[in-house]
Amino acid sequence: DRVVVKPYINGNPVTTVNANFMQKQDNKLTEIYLPDTIKIIPEDTAFSASTVLFCSRESVAYTFAEKHNILHIAMEYGNYPQLIRDGNFTYYIINNEYALLKECDKSISGTVSVPEKINSLPVTGIFAYAFKGCESLTQVILPETATNIYPYAFDYCRKLESINIPDGTETIGTAAFEYCDSLKNITIPKSVRRIEASAFIGSGLETVDLPQKIEFIGSGAFCYTHLSEVTLPSNAVIGNDAFGSTNISKVYVPAETENVWFNAFFGYQSNTQKIVFYVYADSPAQKSCEENH
Repeated sequence: DRVVVKPYINGNPVTTVNANFMQKQDNKLTEIYLPDTIKIIPEDTAFSASTVLFCSRESVAYTFAEKHNILHIAMEYGNYPQLIRDGNFTYYIINNEYALLKECDKSISGTVSVPEKINSLPVTGIFAYAFKGCESLTQVILPETATNIYPYAFDYCRKLESINIPDGTETIGTAAFEYCDSLKNITIPKSVRRIEASAFIGSGLETVDLPQKIEFIGSGAFCYTHLSEVTLPSNAVIGNDAFGSTNISKVYVPAETENVWFNAFFGYQSNTQKIVFYVYADSPAQKSCEENH
């Protein structure tokens, strides 16, 4: 679905988005186009997870989307994305500069390779819900250009066993690999700075190496996985239950870590087994462990 908000009504600029805008649209929208005339978006405006905002990079809407982690694409108003079908894939063509893989045939099975280019334009990401529910997919090979893993990109790909995350990727989106039951391990490149909420929740992960420069791990990111141990990033902010309801019994804490974020392990979805935290003597983490446990 597509909703285009007009910049002017009877010659008067449209400047405000009602906080209940999405509720009035029954949360079924996938594309919303907001003009630069919009200057006010209430902080409590709720956008559904399946909504993508198209707005210019200089707009209030773009700033709002960045602040609130809302799915968005920078695009001049009126310059709508082109859709191109090629084989099993459908792509967004954005500003005639790059392509995003928007959708894959749900019947696809086995191994698939995403091309590096489509119509001579680089494929720079896997868009939200692109592979959602492709339950016969076992392996995905991504090109090095595809450094954007959007929310729910591989949600419920239950037979997915192998996928490469390209170097240069900075964010793994919300629930990107949610309930990928067969995904036992994955290499997270050193470029990654954010792993959003529920990114791997319910997946089959047994091992994961977290780059030390990760800055944020969202709530429930690795909840309900089969991890047995983990080495924390040096100074990431880690959300509640990020590692809740796992098999983790060993947590290794770097010397420079200042906050151990115990709620990541002992939140609402608590681990039932004993967890040993390995810390450096006289480190901030040792003091934190002594104060909390």
